[in-house]
Amino acid sequence: MLAARGLLDSKVLEQLDQGVGFLQVANDLHLLAKVLRTAWPQIHHKCAMPPRDLDNAEKLALRLLRELDRRDEAAAEVARAAEMRQRAFTLAFRTYDRICAAVTYLRYDYRGANEFVPSVFPKHGRRKAEEKSAAAE
Repeated sequence: MLAARGLLDSKVLEQLDQGVGFLQVANDLHLLAKVLRTAWPQIHHKCAMPPRDLDNAEKLALRLLRELDRRDEAAAEVARAAEMRQRAFTLAFRTYDRICAAVTYLRYDYRGANEFVPSVFPKHGRRKAEEKSAAAE
């Protein structure tokens, strides 16, 4: 209504995204508060909105943007922790594999290296198959 009467810049209002995400809402609220603040001397007597509502809108938009930034930082921190955990597991697994190879080499003549460094992989189904073959004999 105010834009139709030339009191607000309609070109700036066309920049409003009107999206449904938090970021779009925060940006739209900030832009709208900025447009109203700029035009306030011409529209203050035509609006039922007190100036403190503009202050609250700007504060709310900035708070929402800060919280969105914190959320993005938290997601990045989780991703970094997951990558670090994966790297640590890979390093531990490769190190254990090298230890197994060394023990196998050292125990080559004596066999039984698996007693010193058992496999990290579970032996699913082997026991059942061994029990069935033993029962069949």
